[in-house]
Formats: sequence, structure tokens, C-alpha cells
Amino acid sequence: AGVGVDGGVGAGVGVDGGVGVGVRVESLTNICTQYSVPLYSTQPTPMVSKPAFKMFARWPEEFIQAFITAAGLRWQGGVKALGFVALFILLRTAAVFLSMLPYGQLGEYIAYWSTPDPYLTFLLLIPNFFLSFLPFFGEEYGWRYYLQPRLQQRFGPRGGVLVLGLVWAAWHLPLNFFYYAPETGLQSFASQIITCVVMAVFFGWAYMKTQNIWVPVLLHCFNNSLILVYSGTAVVSNQTVTWFDILVQLIVYGVIFLPFLASGGFRKARPAEK
Repeated sequence: AGVGVDGGVGAGVGVDGGVGVGVRVESLTNICTQYSVPLYSTQPTPMVSKPAFKMFARWPEEFIQAFITAAGLRWQGGVKALGFVALFILLRTAAVFLSMLPYGQLGEYIAYWSTPDPYLTFLLLIPNFFLSFLPFFGEEYGWRYYLQPRLQQRFGPRGGVLVLGLVWAAWHLPLNFFYYAPETGLQSFASQIITCVVMAVFFGWAYMKTQNIWVPVLLHCFNNSLILVYSGTAVVSNQTVTWFDILVQLIVYGVIFLPFLASGGFRKARPAEK
């Protein structure tokens, strides 16, 4: 082994079968101590010693862990983070029940919930998350992890999530006019704006409180999947949306979700990464 002018130690196989190690001098002692890698040998040694093999074997795992942390993919907040998901499901369900009142359908809807169907369906949503989370992860990594902090830097913590809600609604515009409600596309888009703005408030609040991107991914997935629980069907196409529906939605969902804008969680926004 030879020492270079930059402090590096060269590597090579000596005539006696010894194996050199190419590292910088300042880290030489640490590596030798941690992995027991010989710098020189007067006896024949294997090309890769067992400790050295363990060192190289650890690199992929350490790289993956470092990538997960750097990309913001690590689970934060422990089990407590799931509390935001539970809170959302309770509030979302309460909104559905309250929305039945103006139509005089609350009694009929309560009768539906007296059957085992909605509860069994909800239990199926839990394993279903692991089979269907990728589209929701893709959206939330873009909306909450990337775009939200940048919009909050420009428009403030509260203004940022409201603007994000409008952008999110515009993203769905083709679906409103060509899939969800082709006959009442304008009303459907107005409903989409309300939905996306109030969801952006709660999702943004939950993300800011936990700094855990998986929380809004869970929220988004459950928000979409709960239609199965609430209606017993996954069909969302060819709807007819009225302006009265929009008024009810604005009042109910606005009262339930918009107060989170007054939460202390919006006082500090995560700075956008450059």
C-alpha cells in the first residue's frame, strides 16, 4: 500500500499475498477499528475478509435509509400520527350524516348504518390501502410535500393551503366535465373546488403537525375509498349535481373543516427545500 500526496492510501496485492485498503488517512483508524480490515499482512489472506464483506453488505441498506430520510419518506410521529387519520374519518362521516338532514333522508341513512354492511366494508379498506396507495402517494408527494411549502412561502401558511386547494381542484376539472357529471359539469366543478379546498386545509394541517407524508397519503386514500362505506357503491360517474347540493356541501364541510385554519399548526410552515 502506498500513500498519495492527497493523504489517500493506495490499495494493492503484495507479493506475499497481503491485501491493501484504499482509504483516506484521517479515516483509516476508524475503519480499521470498526471493520477490522488489515492494512498489510505477512500471511496470505482471503481477497475479502468477513468483516470487510459485512461493511460492503451494509452499504445498500445504509444508502436506502439515507434516501428515505432525505426524500421525506420516513414515518414520523409514531402511532400518534394515525390519530389524524382517525379524526378525519370521524369528521368526514359526521359531514355525511349532517348532509342528509336538508334532504330528509337521515332516518333512512341511519337504518343503513344499522346493518353490518358499512362496517364490514370499512374493514376491507384497511388491507386495500396497501394495494392501492401508489396513486395517492404520487399526488400527495406532489401536493403536500413539494408544492405546499412553496405556496406557503409565497402566500403564507394559510393562504398557501387555500391556493393549493384551488390548484388541486383545477387538476380534476376534466373529470368533472367528462366523467363525474357530464350533464352538470359546472356544478360538479364548483363542488370539486369546495372539496379540494376544505381537504387541503385538513390535509395540510395534518402534514404540518406530523411532517409525515404518509399521513396525507392515508387521508387521501380513505377520503376516496370511503364512498364505498357511505353509499355502498364505487360508481362516481354520470352524477347530477345541483346548486342546492353545492350550498349544503359548502355549509356542512365549511363548518367542519375550515376552522382548522385557526389552528396553531398554521403558524409555522415547513420551509421549501431548494
